Amino acid sequence: MPRVRQLIAVLLSCYFSLVSHISIAADTAPEAEQEVAPLINRQSQTLVINIQGKISKILLEKIRKTTQKLPIEDKFPPTLLVTLDSNGGDGEAALEIGKILRTYHAHVMVTNRCGSACVFTYAGGAFRTSLPSSIGIHQARVTISDNGARVIKELDASKNETAQNMLNNFDRKATEYLDQMGMGVGFYERIQNQKTKELYWLDEKEVEKFKLNGFTNEALSNITKQLNERSNYYVDQNKVLMNSQNVLKECVYYKNEPNNFVKCYVGVMTRN
Repeated sequence: MPRVRQLIAVLLSCYFSLVSHISIAADTAPEAEQEVAPLINRQSQTLVINIQGKISKILLEKIRKTTQKLPIEDKFPPTLLVTLDSNGGDGEAALEIGKILRTYHAHVMVTNRCGSACVFTYAGGAFRTSLPSSIGIHQARVTISDNGARVIKELDASKNETAQNMLNNFDRKATEYLDQMGMGVGFYERIQNQKTKELYWLDEKEVEKFKLNGFTNEALSNITKQLNERSNYYVDQNKVLMNSQNVLKECVYYKNEPNNFVKCYVGVMTRN
């Protein structure tokens, strides 16, 4: 079985924050468990996690281990910033990762593609932003997979009662989860209307319709308040929203440079 390569970068200093960076590729199970990056000072910090490759149970455990001692704060810059480049994997694991990200008020950004199960992880962001045509959806299917999300066998739910029950259970959980995360009405139905093995890439109008990009109301209010406390000029929510729409346009080039990525993000968001 191929080894998973994991890069754990050292602590980097940044504007307003310290940046700890973890790059995770979780396509298959690693031969040996590696330690995550050392926990950093709880004051004025941003932990950056780049998720690349399959969403899996291995990835879920890495995220849990990495975030378990982080402070739960809704602040700017965020305690947790996550970038995504994944065509999917384990739907159950993706839901659980998304819940963790919401717990820590994570800011989540799609720096290339986010398809299939990745969309559930993306939904967990208190702030979400994506590149045009980077969100891909398809109908859920039932598979037997290993902990690295490698599909061993697919089950036909129409011919297998157990598989159908599993699918119905996931559909229920996914619908409830997306509703809790603030997705637009009918988003999971839109997912279910697609084929099971063919990704459909949402256009910008659909992304807007289903509220895939943007802030939770609480996050928008808190960030606006904090930016006003730090600025010599008045910042309203419309300005925050406008600036947020430019983040990836200007900062995606730094996606592999966590220190510069956060610095760019802060710069764009605090622009008058």
